[in-house]
Amino acid sequence: MTNPVGNWDSRMIWSAQAIYLRAEGTVDAEVLRDWRWYIDHPRYPILLPLAQVAVQEGFKAEQDRQLYRALYAALLPAFLLVLGDGARRWAGKVPTALASLAAVSAPALTVWTAGGAASAYSDLPLACFFGAGLVLLLSARRSILDGLAAGLLLGAAVLTKNEGIFLAFSGLLLGGLGLGWKKHWRRLAAAAVPVVLACALFISWKSAIPNRHDEKYASFFDLGDFWPEVFTRIPVMAGVIAREMSLQEVWGYFWWMAPAVLLLGWRGWRGRRRAVSVPLLLGFAAPLVIVWGAYTVHSNPVFLAPVTWNRFLVQASLPLFLLLSLSLRDLLRRVAGPRSIRDAAAAVRRLQRRVLARRAGGAPHRGAVDLAGGASAGRSGAARPFAGRAGCGPPIRGAGAERQERQESGQLASFVHTSSSVAGDVESVAKNVPATPSRAGTLDALISTRGTAACPEQGINRPSRTVTQERGGRHDMGCHTPGCIGEHETGSISHTVIYQERSIVLRGVPAGICPECGDVVLTDETLIIIEDTLRRKARSKKTEHVFEA
Repeated sequence: MTNPVGNWDSRMIWSAQAIYLRAEGTVDAEVLRDWRWYIDHPRYPILLPLAQVAVQEGFKAEQDRQLYRALYAALLPAFLLVLGDGARRWAGKVPTALASLAAVSAPALTVWTAGGAASAYSDLPLACFFGAGLVLLLSARRSILDGLAAGLLLGAAVLTKNEGIFLAFSGLLLGGLGLGWKKHWRRLAAAAVPVVLACALFISWKSAIPNRHDEKYASFFDLGDFWPEVFTRIPVMAGVIAREMSLQEVWGYFWWMAPAVLLLGWRGWRGRRRAVSVPLLLGFAAPLVIVWGAYTVHSNPVFLAPVTWNRFLVQASLPLFLLLSLSLRDLLRRVAGPRSIRDAAAAVRRLQRRVLARRAGGAPHRGAVDLAGGASAGRSGAARPFAGRAGCGPPIRGAGAERQERQESGQLASFVHTSSSVAGDVESVAKNVPATPSRAGTLDALISTRGTAACPEQGINRPSRTVTQERGGRHDMGCHTPGCIGEHETGSISHTVIYQERSIVLRGVPAGICPECGDVVLTDETLIIIEDTLRRKARSKKTEHVFEA
């Protein structure tokens, strides 16, 4: 950061414009408006040069002290924060960590001096503005203020580079594709207002500046030039593009691995995440469509590609890494065999306990979770123990819990052996057990295992305000409350449980919370961690614990 910028566009365009604006104290600098001055791309948007001036003026720095380079370096953490927010919401923690690691490992975003954070180019800022606006539009929030914030980000993209206008309107269209035009038209209209104002401001500013020393694509743009060159130039440009993407100093080994991960994990783009994955895929393609259009009409695209292709890939990188996190989520779920078996076995036991509780006449009570058969106050305030199998005796406590755990470890092998026949038991058990409606939802599947006569283990009676879900299921994002159209947002709650006749509070429990009705969702993984935490800290005298993932 202490070295001066050494690449052409940084010195001759962005930094030079910042010097002109700072010297004259206005965005309508005479050197830009007078055609006799030799200036490269005088009509380029000036948001980043203005940001450079703000940094230099804020620190009273001389012209040779390029403190503004820290501004471009700070855009990399901003990029990672936006990536982490979107990927964690749609893919989970581990895929988010892996996608973020892939991003910081790509030199194109970090140390590349022709478009990354170590340069003074406007490609990484444009990637942040465009990607953040798209992520905010596709998020589960329904506030008009969030739409306005997304519009401000897309408006900043308009004022960052010439192609920002196309990307901003592409972001609005893709947001409408993911959200639905009729349902969220107010939010999209709020996002469109800053974009339109930014376009009007930019056009009015550059209309007084004579264009010179520019490619002037608009002067020789003709729709007839796209056919058939848009297809006939593919064989010519394919080798040039492949060579640019394989440069170690720009991308490292990213493009050797990313296509395989994206193709193998394509199932992670389906289902409810299709409303996100399709706009993200089109958002990744939008900058590439722009640059391919330039190659189609340019007289010498082989010369143009080495200086532009990787920069446009940087602009499209945020949707790409979000798609990568979705693919990683699918791959991790498919390769985590042993853990999946244990989770499935635990899920079977929990569902079986719910079936037995219904048969015995018990019902999940409100306000608390009952572990190890401890009594807790229900709606009437009377003590109600955990309902076990009829004729099987009282719930297991103390030393019996250890004996029960030993029985469960033996049952795990039996579960693996009989897992292929579990699906056949679901329908028969569900028909024999009447479902009791509750506000949180009904029992989705009732499963019984064969050949086991043991009493139910220590388990969880879920409160009716809290339901559980498996990650990636069809209820992963939508609210479970009948009639509610909200979508769960990731948050944390304080969860009260009754364990061994003691009331224990767990702080910071991750949950999905509906902003519309307050419906709360706990995943099966979270419930397993809660049960394990209470067992490990059974002898502790504390009544409050912090959730430990």
